[in-house]
Order: sequence, then C-alpha cells, then structure tokens
Amino acid sequence: MARLLLWGVPQQIEVVEMIWSLGRFLKEGELVNTVEDRVTGWLRFAGMRGKVTVKLEGSFHRDIRASRIHLVGWGRYKNREGAQYMAGFKTTQTGTVECITAGLPPYEASVYPCIEWCSRENGRVRLELEPSQIEVMGEDWWTEVDAAERPGQLRNMTTFVRQIARQVRKREYAALGRRPAASEGQRWRAEWSVLPGLQLLPPKLRDLLPELRSRKKLTAGSVACVRYFTPDSHRAWWAAGFDGKDTFFGIVQGSGAYLGEFSLSGLKKQRGPLGMPVLRDIHWSEKTLEWIAPELFTRKRHRKE
Repeated sequence: MARLLLWGVPQQIEVVEMIWSLGRFLKEGELVNTVEDRVTGWLRFAGMRGKVTVKLEGSFHRDIRASRIHLVGWGRYKNREGAQYMAGFKTTQTGTVECITAGLPPYEASVYPCIEWCSRENGRVRLELEPSQIEVMGEDWWTEVDAAERPGQLRNMTTFVRQIARQVRKREYAALGRRPAASEGQRWRAEWSVLPGLQLLPPKLRDLLPELRSRKKLTAGSVACVRYFTPDSHRAWWAAGFDGKDTFFGIVQGSGAYLGEFSLSGLKKQRGPLGMPVLRDIHWSEKTLEWIAPELFTRKRHRKE
C-alpha cells in the first residue's frame, strides 16, 4: 500500500497508511445504495477470514446511484499473499464515500469501475476493477440537473488529510512531552514548529548556500544544497545559490523544469491544492543541477558542438 511520508516527524511516530489498493485481493462483495447518502454492504478478500462490513456516508456515482452492485474478484493472489498485505485491515469499515462508479455514462469519475472511500479505521481504500467484475442490479437513474461531484470529492479528501494531520500532531505532542497552547494562533504555531521541514532556511543551510546575484552564474556542475516541495502536488524547487536576502537561484519544477529564481517569501506563502505549505526536504543530499534535470544542459552542449 502507498504511505503518506511525514517529513520531519520524529522516528518514534509510526507512519500513517495513506492508500490501500485492494482490487487484486477481492474475492466477492456486494454494496447497496438504496438509501440516500448511505452505502452499506460486505466484501471478502484473500487472506481474511469472514466478511468485511462496509458502512459509509455518501452515495454511488451518478451512473449507478440508488442501485445495488455485486463484485467478483479474479482470485489472482493466494490467501498467504493476501494475508501478508491485508494485515491490519479492519473487518468493519466506516467513513465517507470518495468515488463508487461502474465506469458507465456520464463518465465523470472513471471509464472503469472504481470503489474508493476514506476509512476512519485505515485511511484511503481503493479497488480498481474491470467491467466484467461488476454487476449492477436495480434501476440506474441519474439526471442532467445533478451537480458534478468533483467539489464534494475534493472536500472529502481535504477533510481526510486534515484528520491525518491532527492525528500526527497529537502523536508529536506525546513523543515530545508537550501540550497544546491555549489560543488557536499559539496552538497552530506550537504544532507546526516541531516540524523541521517547515524551517525553510535554518542558519546552517544559509551558510552552506553559495552567494549568487544572477541565475546566469548557474552551470551543470552547480550543486543544489536544498530541495523544497509541496506534499500535495508535483511542484518542487532546488536552490544552488542565494543572494543573501530573499532570492534563490536554481531549478523550478512546475509543468516542466527550468533554470530560474524564486523567493523565500514566496515559498512561505505558497500553498498546494489541498492547502498544504511548502516543506524543506530534510532528507535531501547535495546533487548537481545536471543530475536533477540533465535535459536543461544537454541542449546547450548540442548547440556548442
């Protein structure tokens, strides 16, 4: 399963499971959405005894809403393999529906069957299936006046990530022997101040960065001393120089990578799609700019030749 990597969290704090991908272990199941905003049913998985009971808030996607679906697994994995993967997965699943679709018109969520929910017991759970693995029983009903469900899905995901953050901060307090501050503002500062990744430019790093005045001084052999990133998107920044005030020089990765400049104040204000702040990669080891993005320097070599 995928894991949410918590940069800067003390080692004694266990890692939070982020995504359980269970489609390949599915044996059989049945989910029902005949009551509005309620999904109930059961699932069987390789390596687990008995049924997993499902009780979720929310509804199926518009292509199968108000119906009953029967799921059949292909049995690719033996019980021994399933038991190893499914260890720790709870037999009762409660939480919120993220997306349950058979991959039928109007194709807003997926063209393939997908069962996904945010579990209070195990985090994010996902079953990706083939069309032959799902049977829809009951009348399919959806109308054009139904609103698109993406905003609701984003709200569910945001709530889920915030719940994880709260659980992690509670464990941080327990590990560090600290108590939350009284006021809301003081509480926020106290909670996040224990994360080294949010200290974007500590004194040791500032002394390590070469002083530059222009990005034109960057070469393939320039060393990136630090990497910044947003946990909820693909954006990243590598700094190989600093002007001593507010401007870094290095590689910026957005829709593509390029040599450029970015500011410390800008990084502090930057937020990802889910509202997460920019973090410093505390596990980053120094590498050359050519190692990070060789394509940026290959073109220049071709021009010279």
